[in-house]
Amino acid sequence: SMGWSPHWASPEQKIDAPVMKDFLRLIGCDPDIGSFRWTQGAQFAVTREQIQKRTKSYYERLFDLTQREWVELAGRRFDNHHVAWIFEFFWRNVFGVG
Repeated sequence: SMGWSPHWASPEQKIDAPVMKDFLRLIGCDPDIGSFRWTQGAQFAVTREQIQKRTKSYYERLFDLTQREWVELAGRRFDNHHVAWIFEFFWRNVFGVG
């Protein structure tokens, strides 16, 4: 037997450069960043002023992405577990902080 692996760990859910670029486009961020920094566990602080640089409808659209069962990225379907995980990589971009 090959063992058991949860559905969200399947190879089809691999998060690679094309997926990340597509995700950045989807959330209205620069898809051509050369590198990114991320904080594990999505633990960070953002000022009110920084948050308010984006519209409420922008954040509503991002929330909607997390509520869908599937989101298509780079021609592949990603479940909402992985969409939430991808957000973890790009919170700095969402809020426009270094």
